[in-house]
Amino acid sequence: MEARSIVPRRYLDVLVDLSAVAHNTRVVRQAVSRPATAVMAVVKADAYGHGAIDVARAALDAGATWLGVCTTAEALELRRAGLDAPILAWVHTSAESMRLATAADVDVSVQSARTLAFAVDAGLDVRRHLAGSLSALTRPDLHLDMIRTGSALYGLLPYAERHRFDLRPAMRVTSQVALTKRVEAGQGVSYEHDWTAPSALNLALIPVGCADGIPCALSGRLTVSIRGRRYPVVGRICMDQMIVNCGDEKVEEGEEVVLIGSESDGDPTIHEWALALSTTPCEVATYFDRPHVNRQTVPAVGARPLTG
Repeated sequence: MEARSIVPRRYLDVLVDLSAVAHNTRVVRQAVSRPATAVMAVVKADAYGHGAIDVARAALDAGATWLGVCTTAEALELRRAGLDAPILAWVHTSAESMRLATAADVDVSVQSARTLAFAVDAGLDVRRHLAGSLSALTRPDLHLDMIRTGSALYGLLPYAERHRFDLRPAMRVTSQVALTKRVEAGQGVSYEHDWTAPSALNLALIPVGCADGIPCALSGRLTVSIRGRRYPVVGRICMDQMIVNCGDEKVEEGEEVVLIGSESDGDPTIHEWALALSTTPCEVATYFDRPHVNRQTVPAVGARPLTG
């Protein structure tokens, strides 16, 4: 057996809970004020880093009736996976993009006089859909032909709204302890030794860094959870590793390290990352959409088989 088949390329694991996606879809579906209003599950950007094909299937099974993407290429990927639900692709930079979309029975969005002329020539319908995730949950007056749900689908509403609705974050991000070391007071850590140990303490090396989607900008501002207890990351986050200050606690090599998890379990959350980085939870979720990241899915109860 070749080594590459048993040795992971990187050590970051992303777990996507499709039951949470299904639950969130039902929450949005129940908020719709008009029975005729369609519900679009937005799965652009590889479903905000959650995996477009499996998320699309989970959302459709839970009551979504449309899928929304940004580009024709994203729409064609869904079609190749056998998804025959209506799809809307809304960014087109050429008439060829629109032709390829319509040939695959993908609806297109009209953004300019040029694309409007093509849409008219092609005999396409123009739909009205004003309500996004938050409006879908709070503004029934905006429930027209369709509502689209993106951030709500993944439990990623803005920080101030995160407890307002019964939405569940669908992403969990973990790694493991690769090495532990006892250091003495004054020992510098990581590049430039920006942080030095204030006393003798235990450090844990975590084999992930900015190449895995953990921004260096979180250096000195990130905590992780080990055995349900929070520990701070100290020193600079490197390309492929970071250091955790465990104080006098002894952690073991191979133990799970939670970078993003459940607020109810006391884990760091994706909203905490977003606040620290002055950005949105949706952006943070896309950080881990990298070919070498180990992404797995937990199927929703009663769902169709997942992709391989």
